[in-house]
Amino acid sequence: MIPKISLFKDLSESELEALQDIAIKVEVRRGETLFNEGDQNWDLYIIESGEAEISVSDLTGTQKVISRLREGDFFGEMSLLDRTAPRSTTARVTRSGSLIRLPADKLGPLLDDPTPMSRSIHIKIMQALGRRLREVTQRAAAVLKSTEDVRGRTLTFVSAGNGCGKTTLATTIAHMLARECRRKVLFLDLDLHYADGTFLMGVYNQKSIVTLARDIRSLQTNTEQVQSHFTNVHDDLWILAAPNSIADAEQLHVEDLASIVGYCQKLFDYVIIDANEGINPTVLSAIESAEHTFFMLNTQDILSIKNAVRFFQLLTTIKFPENRISVMANKSRDDFKPEHLPKTRLRIVGCLPEFVDNSRKEGKTLYQIEPQNRFCIAVRGLIRSFLKEDFPTGNLQKAAPPRPNFAFKVEHANGNGSLKNHQNGDILFPKISPETLSILINELKLLLEEGMLPEAETEARKLLKFCHDSSELYQVFGEILVCRETSDEAIIVFRKSLELNPKNALTMGMLGHILGDHDQLSRAIQLMNEQCQGASRFADRWNDLGRLYGLAGNYDSAQKAFRKALELNPRFCDAQINLAVSLGETGNPAQALKELEKLENKGLRGHYLAGCFHQLQGSFAEAFAEFQKATIIRAEYHDLSSRLEHLSAYFSQMESLVQMHRGYLARHPDFPDLHFKLAELYIQMAKDDEALSELQEAIRLKPNYEEAKQKTLQLKKKKQTMTSSRC
Repeated sequence: MIPKISLFKDLSESELEALQDIAIKVEVRRGETLFNEGDQNWDLYIIESGEAEISVSDLTGTQKVISRLREGDFFGEMSLLDRTAPRSTTARVTRSGSLIRLPADKLGPLLDDPTPMSRSIHIKIMQALGRRLREVTQRAAAVLKSTEDVRGRTLTFVSAGNGCGKTTLATTIAHMLARECRRKVLFLDLDLHYADGTFLMGVYNQKSIVTLARDIRSLQTNTEQVQSHFTNVHDDLWILAAPNSIADAEQLHVEDLASIVGYCQKLFDYVIIDANEGINPTVLSAIESAEHTFFMLNTQDILSIKNAVRFFQLLTTIKFPENRISVMANKSRDDFKPEHLPKTRLRIVGCLPEFVDNSRKEGKTLYQIEPQNRFCIAVRGLIRSFLKEDFPTGNLQKAAPPRPNFAFKVEHANGNGSLKNHQNGDILFPKISPETLSILINELKLLLEEGMLPEAETEARKLLKFCHDSSELYQVFGEILVCRETSDEAIIVFRKSLELNPKNALTMGMLGHILGDHDQLSRAIQLMNEQCQGASRFADRWNDLGRLYGLAGNYDSAQKAFRKALELNPRFCDAQINLAVSLGETGNPAQALKELEKLENKGLRGHYLAGCFHQLQGSFAEAFAEFQKATIIRAEYHDLSSRLEHLSAYFSQMESLVQMHRGYLARHPDFPDLHFKLAELYIQMAKDDEALSELQEAIRLKPNYEEAKQKTLQLKKKKQTMTSSRC
């Protein structure tokens, strides 16, 4: 008699008998594989005696057991939901015994039969299956996570002194993540003495970070008690306030902060830490606790720059990973360029505009006063590009057509494509020849370069099912995961790559970079140097060496390596683009553009980078043109849409200025300076013909107008250069 398992507990005796008619009893032995992940097999199994285990493959292809089953348990039931999808798990016998198998080719018709009994069986099984599905999904998710629980992201905001805009940026990001991105956010005010963030958010609470620290020290804190210390600012925005008294500020210990952040990460999607100014143990603890730190620099205050240099020297001394901190230049005027500042240890990665800040006057955060001002618009761009968060929008970009699936191009081991079953139930998977694998890995790299990250990850996972012993495949998969901002998974994959080939210098270097291990990155560079000297005619090796130097911030050496690769292979597109990137990193966008112009076909990455370099040197029309070319290839690439959006807004303003000047000229047509100013606007919009016309009119009205003559010569020379380059 078929056992009345939980899946069948609601069935009547007659309904159980209907299942009994199709059931088959089978004897199984320890070690036998009943089905593999990916098999086209939809039978349902019930354990009458013996034991079995259910497992799935992790990122490295290692089997992870998610369930161990005994007498009376059942498995294979997920196939009842979809009788076309392949198996998502592997089932193996761990203790010999007997099973009852319900074949899919008989169970399916029974469930689909239009009779009342069949409909009743179907409904009852599906209801039980729904309960079972939730349990199994939760169990599998828990096993496959790289950590025991999901933790929110922690961002810390610091500065070397006051007046740098640290609290303004921190509160603005907190508001936007909660209100516009629908994330659950905690603003942690670590400005213990003055509590600016707490004040601007309008919070007055006797409970604070200090009272929470006391409770945690008591070792009797539960989640409800922790939450009682938070104050709700908005539906999804909470604040852990600074203490009301300056005297209480000294009661927060360094070790308290790590415990508090750990608790908060379990409860929120984001923990935003607004640290105190300057350097002290609590600030350093906040930096260490964060996934990433933003350092605010006041570009109009030379003392702020001087203090920042000393701050960076300390971070270097304690060997803090440079890839976990980003310097933001605040209060930047429109003509500000980072290269005009004195050299600092850490590179400036972004600029926030100067604006009129009335937050302290009105006692509210900037976002509450004016959420659409130029500073907030810039912060939205930062959230999109750095945190990879999306804002609700009705303007969806048209998706690029899908690339053909290429993971099926394999050569079977026996030469005729058939699969041979082993006696223990295992199957012989298709093998991939080294030549085919090389082609497929190059396809993955192409997807990666084109920014098709979801497609690249999907294809890499498919390919790993056929090939578990390629260090290079795991290396490329790791790069894909890094680009997808899943560093924890990337670390697992890179380690697997090194396990397969300890001399994979590129993997070693990228892993060292992610972990902030400078020594490991240095060893990788040394190893790659040795490999280049031993195989000096391989351009790929020199290109990889350049990439490692770039990760280490040694751009001069990176450029030499890329030039060596190009010397060996002048048509090496990747090395040419990497050389341009390294030149751009050293503040030479013009030289970077010259390198990109050498490419016969820039491709998506080349057009995008050319746009970025043009934008850096203020050639906005040229930048817009390059971004448009990149958009034609793939509109979703990186931050293309936001860059085009910003440039479109800029050109709209420029067009308004042009119309104003044309209005002035209509009233004062004989003013040469108006013609000259209009020509300058046209030049900024890359309308050279219109600019020449206005310059010629200015010279006609004022024959000794030297500035107009010089501009005319420059434009004509530019036009001749462009004509000759086309020829």
